[in-house]
Amino acid sequence: FMWEYGNEHNLDVDIPWIGLGRPLPEGSKRTRRTQWEDMETTKGHGELLQWWASVVKEADPYKRITGTGDAVTRPCAYNLAFHNQDMTPDKCKEDHLKAMALLNPDGIDAMSIHEYSTFTFIKKEYGLDIHGKPGLLGEDIGTNNWDERMQLFRWYAKQLGKTTYLGEFGVGTGDPYDIAEYDMHFRAIFDAVVKNDIAMALYWNYDYNTEQIPGDLTDHGTGVEYSCNERWEKGRHILGLIKEYNEKLDN
Repeated sequence: FMWEYGNEHNLDVDIPWIGLGRPLPEGSKRTRRTQWEDMETTKGHGELLQWWASVVKEADPYKRITGTGDAVTRPCAYNLAFHNQDMTPDKCKEDHLKAMALLNPDGIDAMSIHEYSTFTFIKKEYGLDIHGKPGLLGEDIGTNNWDERMQLFRWYAKQLGKTTYLGEFGVGTGDPYDIAEYDMHFRAIFDAVVKNDIAMALYWNYDYNTEQIPGDLTDHGTGVEYSCNERWEKGRHILGLIKEYNEKLDN
C-alpha cells in the first residue's frame, strides 16, 4: 500500500561519528577515513529522498504513497542542520520546521515518526515522569504528553502539505509486564492518534515466531526486540486494544 525509505535515517544526519568504520575506496593511499568524510547531512539526505521518490513514482503504476521511515526528529534538528552540528535544542517549532522541510522534500507524500512511551528503565535511571508521555526524543518544543506530540506532528505535516503516519509506536519495559501500566500508556497513545486524526499508526511489533522468555528486558523472545504475539498476556492485551480502537473508528 505504500513505499518507505529505510528506517530512521534521519537520526544519522549531521552527527559526525555516525558511519565510522566504513571501508576506504579501493586503491586509496589513506589509512583511515575521517568522521567528517562519512557524515551524512540533512541537506544531502533530503536530496537523496527526493531523488528516490521520483524514481519510485516513475516506476509505480499504482501511485502508492511514499514515506521516509524516519523516527521523530532530534530536538536539535534545526541547529544540527543549520548551525554546524550544534546539539543545542531548537528554540521554537518554526525553526524545527525548517529541518523537517529538508527531511520531507517534494515527492515524499507522508511524514513519518517513530515514537515510544518513555521506557520504565529510563524512568528509574533518570527519574522522569512516564505517565502517558512520549519518549526522550519526543520531549522537545513544548510537548509534554501524547496529545501535544500528535498535535505538533499534524502541525508540521500541514505546513509541508503532507499526510501523517506513526510508523512505529509502543511501550518499552525493563520491568515485569504490568497490565495497568501498559493500558495507561497505550490508551494515551491511541487516544492521541484518534483525536488528532493521524492517518495511520503501526504498532511495533507483532512477531508470530517469538516466544516469551521470563526476565528478558527487551521483550524480543526468540524474535525481534519489543515484540510479542497472542501467546503472551501482553500481546493479547495490545491486540485487544487495536481491535477496540479500530472498531470505534469504524462506528
